[in-house]
Amino acid sequence: MRAIRRTAIVVISLAALALAAPALAFDAGWYQSFVKDKAFKCIHPKSKIKKIEVVVPPKADKDVETCRLKVYYKGWVKSHKMVLEVSTTKIGGKDNAKVSILEDSSSLKRVKCALLQGWQPIN
Repeated sequence: MRAIRRTAIVVISLAALALAAPALAFDAGWYQSFVKDKAFKCIHPKSKIKKIEVVVPPKADKDVETCRLKVYYKGWVKSHKMVLEVSTTKIGGKDNAKVSILEDSSSLKRVKCALLQGWQPIN
């Protein structure tokens, strides 16, 4: 009887932990597509992406999910790399995103991209 009770407690505890862990809203592939199709075009509209790598896979912290990516791209004169942190959350029931540039080998410093200013609707 004790063994059954202990087993039941362990199973219930593991189920509670699994349910308490936040589910990711987007996978790494979604973040790569978002950077390629929206964020990078906003930051460097005339540059071409060579490759995008996921540096830190998506992870959730309360209601904000974050993914860090490295983008290799061709500038006007030479190739560059940029490290971005893309965050997503729901505001008013709608998905929103914001982007932070952590590193950029380009000399372009004044970027007018709404995603860099704060939360923006994804769709």
